[in-house]
Amino acid sequence: MKKWEIIIPVITAILIISGFGYGWKEYHRKHADTTELKAAVKKEAMALIREFKDDESGANLLYNDKILSIKGRVLRIENNGDTRNVVLGDESSLGGVICEFQAEHKDEADKLQPGQQISVKGICTGMLLDVVLVRCVLE
Repeated sequence: MKKWEIIIPVITAILIISGFGYGWKEYHRKHADTTELKAAVKKEAMALIREFKDDESGANLLYNDKILSIKGRVLRIENNGDTRNVVLGDESSLGGVICEFQAEHKDEADKLQPGQQISVKGICTGMLLDVVLVRCVLE
């Protein structure tokens, strides 16, 4: 048997196993906790809502995938099993800012009360009917 007939299958096997291992690691990688990350932008909830309503595409360019620090009044808290959605805004507005608290931070959201002024840090994912922040934590 020639030397290259052994080396090529061994190298191929090593590359396949390495690729599978890397893919497995990336698939199971956890997101960085938002608590440790610095906010790129600080805004009032109603100002953020107005920006998205006035120019959604421009606001998407400014805020999507960025960490925002948002101050506002709690309208309601929605229980979604392992997560909690805290909606910020005021009753006169048609929209709000939905702040999604993951399982590891849902206890923070459970202590909140409607009408309470809070500051939340999270990652903006854009606007559907409301502006949405994910992986939120209280500041």
